[in-house]
Amino acid sequence: LEERRGILEAMAGTDPVAPGLAEILLASCLTGPARQVLERRRQVEDLPSLDLGLARLALNDGDLAGAERLLEAARKRWGEIGPVDDLTVTLAAAQGREAEEKSLDAALDRTPSTLQLRTLQWHLGATPFWAPFHVDALDVARQHDTSPSGMDSELILDQAVERVYEDGSSLYYYHGLTRALTPAGVDDASTVQLLPDTELLSVRLIKADGTVVVPPETTSNGRGFVIKGVEPGDMVESEYVSAVAPPGASRRGHLSPYIYRFADTNRGFDRSEYTLLVPRDIDLVVDGHFEGLQTTDEIHDGLHLLRWRAVDMPPVELEPFGPPSQDLMPWVNYGFGVRWQDVGDTIRDRALAAMRSSPELDAWGLPLLRGGSPTEALHRLADALEKDLKAGRGVLTLGETAGQSFSLKRGNQATIWATLLVESGWTTDLVLVRPAPYAGTHLKVPNFDAFTTPLLRVRKGEAEVWIDPDLGSAGVGHIRPILQHSDGLVLPLSDPARPVSYLARTPEFPNPELEERMALKARILASGDAEISYDMTLHGRQAKRLEDMIAGIPKDRLDMAYQQIAANIFSGADTVSGAVRHTNDREVVLHLDLHLPSACLPEGTGMTCQALVLAHPISPRLASLPERKTPLVIELPVLQRMESELILPEGWTLAEGSRRVEDPHGSVVRTVTASGNHVRLVLELRIPAQSVPPEAYPGMVRFCHAADDVLTEPPRLRKTGR
Repeated sequence: LEERRGILEAMAGTDPVAPGLAEILLASCLTGPARQVLERRRQVEDLPSLDLGLARLALNDGDLAGAERLLEAARKRWGEIGPVDDLTVTLAAAQGREAEEKSLDAALDRTPSTLQLRTLQWHLGATPFWAPFHVDALDVARQHDTSPSGMDSELILDQAVERVYEDGSSLYYYHGLTRALTPAGVDDASTVQLLPDTELLSVRLIKADGTVVVPPETTSNGRGFVIKGVEPGDMVESEYVSAVAPPGASRRGHLSPYIYRFADTNRGFDRSEYTLLVPRDIDLVVDGHFEGLQTTDEIHDGLHLLRWRAVDMPPVELEPFGPPSQDLMPWVNYGFGVRWQDVGDTIRDRALAAMRSSPELDAWGLPLLRGGSPTEALHRLADALEKDLKAGRGVLTLGETAGQSFSLKRGNQATIWATLLVESGWTTDLVLVRPAPYAGTHLKVPNFDAFTTPLLRVRKGEAEVWIDPDLGSAGVGHIRPILQHSDGLVLPLSDPARPVSYLARTPEFPNPELEERMALKARILASGDAEISYDMTLHGRQAKRLEDMIAGIPKDRLDMAYQQIAANIFSGADTVSGAVRHTNDREVVLHLDLHLPSACLPEGTGMTCQALVLAHPISPRLASLPERKTPLVIELPVLQRMESELILPEGWTLAEGSRRVEDPHGSVVRTVTASGNHVRLVLELRIPAQSVPPEAYPGMVRFCHAADDVLTEPPRLRKTGR
């Protein structure tokens, strides 16, 4: 111990400004050297922690008057900041209970959601804000019937109480009880998620036989912890209280810590409720889907109380091509004093902090943006990013700088794009958008969950270019169709003084990738065999995947690869050769030449060419259910064009002619033209983006079945003269 003291005293003399040294000295009861270190540091640094450290040393020495004098000086210099309040309360505690409570009340008047001080106040006898609403979770469990089979877990109690203060901060209390029903449900039950600034009140493991135990072991998972030893039939109860800061230091507004949902897709909820306590003079804005909720709106202890409660909520049933789950379950969101611009400013602050480059990134990326036209420079950078970076966790990872992501060679492409473009003098905006079907919806209450997909809008001179980082090189001058005609938040990055703005409509671009195109040329032999030439046009990611796949195959195995591709399209194909052809930067054509035995089979006096049908039926995708409870949502149009040129054997002709099915839900047209023994057959399917309500679904089913009759009808040949 003496040796340690000697080493620390020596360090105080030789390196007095070493970070954390004063705290180490104080913990070792070396108050004299600690004071010397703080005084020396004050000569080269100007921080409130140094002034408060000296006051804390005086308090440790029992010099209450000196501590109070130093604390008052710190308050005059730095204002009413949290650490000043903390030390003020500590000093008051040394003067007796009455002084401590008075000091505590004054500090909480200034910063009402300081969790450390609130916890002290509750320990001194004050009633916690959630106490009037507290329930016995085991009583709730005893009154609850276990959920029906088929679920892995059930949330028996899901209770939150939030006390919102005038400064925009709040305290959030949560009480939950989850039962694991199957081994797979153990993960749900054993995981306790926490907000960042949290005081854990209790965690209990209730075994299937009713035994209540303290969890024997837990492990952290970043945003909470996982309880060990949970088995099917066990229940986990958790209680905690968290401090929720205002959305920004300069604003007196509030956003809910969560969009609170009263149901889930994979587990049942027995009792789920959210209680909100708000000062009566606050103009609270509430948004949500309230169907199935019991609502209370009253005055409680001088505060405006709002409560939403759901009981016995089964899992939300999702149907194919249904609306998003948020539209199918009850939920609540609320806030006050916060604009969408404030949300964007908060995200932009994080984005700017992440836009830190590195010498390695600059040396790699900046030369790529020099020379040629602006579009050529952007394509060079896009190609290099696609070649040198792996996918990673996402194209926008604000917890990691551009330089860090580049050194790891993974993800965060949007941040790397923005960093290099701003350094190269491009006007650069980050535009956060969402899928087009939801444009213009749920704008009543700003939140951080609405706009999450990153795009970039950049300018150099007169050229403005949109970039979709998730598309790689195909995303330069193009954005995904689902993001066109959408809305978003524009966050200027190259000029942070420019305000964040709401963009009501993203631009439209040509979208050839929406149309599935195939072309077939078949010379049909009298035997029924066919010599076939086949082209499939691919765009964007599909084109890139095909190119990458072919590039990764050794040359001596390419023929086998094309054979496998052909077999997936034309079963039994042989004598296959293939190629991948570029038509432009965003489009490639898969070409196959092959021989197909028995492409047409005898049927009566004619032949039926089932193997030459290129289209797939649409009913299994769009009309698979006998009835629907939710709308059928087709977010993007379904467009197909299939061209077949048939060269028939001498003396044969096509038995069927043109056909057309038109309906409010879509259309399919088959056009047949013939010249001698050459027949051209064009099949076009058009289904617009739409939302079909349940009552109109039978009409959609009838259209799909009628369309399939046309789409899947094989060419039928008959001999001329019959």
